[in-house]
Amino acid sequence: MKTFLIFDFKRAFFSKKTLIASLIVLALLLIPCYSEFKFQDPRVDGINYFIRIGGFTYLPFIAPLLASIPFSSSYIIDKEKDVFSKLFTIIEPKVYFTSRLIVNALVSGFVFLITKTIFLIFLISAYGINNIHIDVTGAFSPIYNKSKIAYIIISLLITFVSAASFSTFILGISTLTKSKFLILLLPLFYVVVTAVILPSAELVEQLNVMALFQIDIYTKITGIGIIFYDLILFSIGSFLFYCFGYKKMNKLL
Repeated sequence: MKTFLIFDFKRAFFSKKTLIASLIVLALLLIPCYSEFKFQDPRVDGINYFIRIGGFTYLPFIAPLLASIPFSSSYIIDKEKDVFSKLFTIIEPKVYFTSRLIVNALVSGFVFLITKTIFLIFLISAYGINNIHIDVTGAFSPIYNKSKIAYIIISLLITFVSAASFSTFILGISTLTKSKFLILLLPLFYVVVTAVILPSAELVEQLNVMALFQIDIYTKITGIGIIFYDLILFSIGSFLFYCFGYKKMNKLL
């Protein structure tokens, strides 16, 4: 199990898809920098710049798709290449499905955590950290007023968990379809429905998936709500992956 898990993780983490997703995350963070740095405020430090840039980037809108790029379609690809017939003579299906679930979540989470952390370190190196606070809304905002450092750590960890949870959700759905295109289209459709259509119709604002990737977005969702939302997405994805992946595969063997 450990050997295959390490192999699977290296294959996913150092893949072209992971690199592309990471570069897109970085590019979407850098794009608003020009307008922010053009009119620099000496009172604003690296953490506040990081928060302000997050409010002008399109990253939260694209984030669900980027979280799904690295490994969420891997199950479909393995089926297309008929990997299972040879692979399951070497390892048990349980090892494959457990490893795939773990690796998919970790790699998707690291795409955001590592890239955003590097960007944050750059901003702190350039502008330092001070005790000046700006107006911050959204979940966990009371923590910002007490400790900016604690707030930004929570922000990064929530992003990691949200990327892991959403990619698990998509991985689970991938067992129900043979279309890689649908797996790429579904995250964007999910964003449009939960972040655009439902709030505009004044229905369910708490389902806005963008708040999972940018916690200072003004929505009615609370910090506990974000954690619960992530748990639901991860649970649904894991359930689907187990029922329509692992159990179905066991019946065919």
